Amino acid sequence: MKMPFEEYIKELGDQKSADLEVKIQEIDQSTERLDLEVKTLALQKQHMETILGELVKSGEAARARQLYEDAKVRLEEAVRDWKLNHLSLLCLNQAIEKNRQSNTQSPLVRAAGFFQRMTLGRFEKVEFDDDGKRLVLKVSRKGSKEFMVLSATEGIGLSEGTADQLWLALRLAGIETRVDQMIREGQSPMPVILDDVLITFDNDRTKATLELLAELGEKTQVLVFTHHTHVCDLARDVLRDRVDVVELVSATNPNVV
Repeated sequence: MKMPFEEYIKELGDQKSADLEVKIQEIDQSTERLDLEVKTLALQKQHMETILGELVKSGEAARARQLYEDAKVRLEEAVRDWKLNHLSLLCLNQAIEKNRQSNTQSPLVRAAGFFQRMTLGRFEKVEFDDDGKRLVLKVSRKGSKEFMVLSATEGIGLSEGTADQLWLALRLAGIETRVDQMIREGQSPMPVILDDVLITFDNDRTKATLELLAELGEKTQVLVFTHHTHVCDLARDVLRDRVDVVELVSATNPNVV
């Protein structure tokens, strides 16, 4: 709180001369410091005015303003695109959920069934979900309420073979859905060609997958290429007369099949 001038004068009058000398020196020092700050600020002001004048003369100010406006437009476009993408994602999620509830033979339901059979019942649920940024794929083990979240490039918590079985189940579900549609429309579905899709499967899961492929083969032709002879042996053993195993001999080396 500031002291009234009269009280300040009275207080000075009550002090000794030595104390007054000290106070005068303090005031002088404070005045010198303030004078220096004022001069410094004045120089800074003059410098900024000079720079501003040079910018105006050179057109840099206008260019800077243009860069700002361009950046503002790009930001507005990015925000608009984000809103559109987010809205599309919400619509897609709703469509997936509606399709899942209304159609027991949707591709996702088919994929879950295929995956369950390929893994011999160890996994039973496959779902898509929205993590706030993108659609993610989730799977759950039999009897478990917890889901494992997967990406397009890695199967978190899944072995290489199980991850391959999941991706194959998804592909086959899409293929069978399309085949059924073509049949309903009176069209002849194109053959399905698979190349060494079973190399990471163990024998039991290979047999289960061959059964699925044989069922798909009842709707359209399925061709499975492999250079692993044990897959051919398993096909003969499991499918018997439902499969034709054709050995292709190398044109450059007749001893290689």
